Amino acid sequence: MRKWFLLIPLVVGLMACSTETVKTSSNQGEKKPNTTVSKIDYKKKSEIIDRIKSPESVLSILIQKMESEWPTLFTVKTEEDLLQRYSFITWNIHPEAKQRLQKNLSTLHPENQEYIKLLKEGVLPAKKYTVTNISIDEYSSESITVTAQYELLLQRLRI
Repeated sequence: MRKWFLLIPLVVGLMACSTETVKTSSNQGEKKPNTTVSKIDYKKKSEIIDRIKSPESVLSILIQKMESEWPTLFTVKTEEDLLQRYSFITWNIHPEAKQRLQKNLSTLHPENQEYIKLLKEGVLPAKKYTVTNISIDEYSSESITVTAQYELLLQRLRI
């Protein structure tokens, strides 16, 4: 008799679970896919991403550029190559942006003038470069200043 008391609730429980599973499975098959395509507002998404972007992500991008891309400026061979490389590093890759950059190089990017001067003097291109130190000089929500030091193996100077 005790066996029946234990066996009956167990069988009823299993039957209830199995019917619920069948119900759930059959309901999923009845769902119709949404065939309407909603228009995505990428401008709105971009604004949201800009608002939630943390300064740490900007800092990591700056440090990565200072480590991997900026030192390649020391190895370019011509002024045209320098402009191409500099525009890429400073995110001025569209033709209009590149033209604006070229017009404002002397006023807004004085460091580029130093690279041109070193190219003309024959100091650059360097044979090899090594990143020796990268430091964060200023870090706030509004501005980040990163300084990098490089060691260069230069060509033999022409006398």
